[in-house]
Amino acid sequence: MESRPFTFRVNQDQWNLTVKGSGKAFLLLFHGYGQRCESFKYWEEVLAERYTFVQVDLAFHGQNALGSFADTFDAQYAKAWFQAILQCVGATQIDLLAYSIGARVAQFVAHHNVQHVGRLALLAPDGLPVRQGYRLITQTLMGNWLFKAFVHLPHIAYSGIFVAERLRLISGKTASFYRFEIASKAKREQLFNTWMFYRNCQLSASDLAVLAQQIEGGVEIYLGQYDAVLPPKETMLYLKKHQVACRTFSLELGHNLLSEKAVRKWVQTHTHEKSGFGAA
Repeated sequence: MESRPFTFRVNQDQWNLTVKGSGKAFLLLFHGYGQRCESFKYWEEVLAERYTFVQVDLAFHGQNALGSFADTFDAQYAKAWFQAILQCVGATQIDLLAYSIGARVAQFVAHHNVQHVGRLALLAPDGLPVRQGYRLITQTLMGNWLFKAFVHLPHIAYSGIFVAERLRLISGKTASFYRFEIASKAKREQLFNTWMFYRNCQLSASDLAVLAQQIEGGVEIYLGQYDAVLPPKETMLYLKKHQVACRTFSLELGHNLLSEKAVRKWVQTHTHEKSGFGAA
């Protein structure tokens, strides 16, 4: 597919984006932590007939890895950021497809630009609910100090992971995932910068419920049945408790819903779908 690069600014921050394809509708992609938008290549293959893809890597990732990003991604920033993307692609409405932490950012963006969002599809979404540990280290002075210290003193984080695993607060697979993500100073700096930049991307349960009602094309959530990083049971209980009116689908997979296998599962699930995400 032909690629067309664009750049735009929000305050002092410069962003790079790429537009690919020739479908009638636009689809904005939000990848997961440590990835880039190319991670959606299998999704792009099956959705190419319907969509033109708008690829914008997260801050401190991919094409936007070297940005300074002095601001934080708050409500005002989210509005300006999304409006700049609309102007770049010449659209008034865009569908959103988002994975993991990207799904948390996408929910926040959709909430503050709901009139310009056609459909919202979330894959293994982070932030349903937002974990208390994340709130602690990103929203409190003491948490910020500890979080910044762990970049240079990783034994703090390794000790926390060890204790959480021994107390069975997290699974062995989740512990291994976290250890891998903080294995080098560069990885720890990326984690710190990313989490702090997007720390305001948190929707209350009531805001999420309203968002699900406001989006014209609806909200669809796809969960990995064996996801050890973001257990689907917690997400389902959260959605049910707060009466979030969305469509949910369970796929016989783990956390990685961007793989070729995951896309095949999705295609099988939607063989007879006449409406919703990906439908013509």
